[in-house]
Formats: sequence, C-alpha cells, structure tokens
Amino acid sequence: MIADPVGRAVFTACSPAAAWGQTDDIGKTIVADPVSVPDFFATICAAVGVDYRATLHDGDRPVPITDQGVPIGELFG
Repeated sequence: MIADPVGRAVFTACSPAAAWGQTDDIGKTIVADPVSVPDFFATICAAVGVDYRATLHDGDRPVPITDQGVPIGELFG
C-alpha cells in the first residue's frame, strides 16, 4: 500500500493493468478461466488486505466473508 500526499491509500497488490479470463468477441460468453463470485470477492479482499477466510457473526450465526472463495493467485506478483 502506498499513501499519496492527500492521504488516500493506493493498493499495489495486483498489477495495475491485470486482466483475467477471456470472453468471445462480443463479451457475452466466457471462453477461458471463469471466476466464481466467491473467488472474485476473495481476490478483492486479498488485494486490500482483508482476511477472506474470516467469519463474521450475525448474533450467534457465523457468516463467512467470501463463502469459501479463494483469491486468483496469478494476479498477485
């Protein structure tokens, strides 16, 4: 993480121009490396330093942050 002079934080965990997967020519169909919603969310959490394996509690009920998602490791250098 890098702080700019204004006090905002810039997270540098992923490459700035990182892209993952591939779609057809019109962007309608995934043709390579699909990502589930839990994996996508786990990747975002990992990039900003949130423990994606953690569990929150709603009263007595445990609620996993990412529903067992796993970050896309290839995006992190």
